[in-house]
Formats: sequence, structure tokens, C-alpha cells
Amino acid sequence: MFTGDVWFDVIARGEEPSQLRVNMVRFGPGAHTAWHTHANGQTLHVTEGLGLVQSRGG
Repeated sequence: MFTGDVWFDVIARGEEPSQLRVNMVRFGPGAHTAWHTHANGQTLHVTEGLGLVQSRGG
């Protein structure tokens, strides 16, 4: 799902049946993720740099 240099660290994961996941994802210059959706939604917190997001059809 990623293009370029991307580092992915799991911070926390809920136990079944929880679907909670907390991950830190770091992108190298020019790296990005392909368009995708999450069945239960997603909350993003940009803690450093600039994050660009897009809504479907937007």
C-alpha cells in the first residue's frame, strides 16, 4: 500500500474483539500511501511535518 520509504511501528493493539490499533507511520521524502478506506474509519494525528489527506471524490 506504500510507495517510497515508509517506516511503520505498532504502538498499541487492542485484544479481540477490539479493532483498536495505534501506529506510528513515518514517510520519507516523496513517499505516500495508495488510496484506501478503513471499514470503521480512521483518525490521523500529524505530529511532525505536513500531512495531506483527501476525501473520496475530492
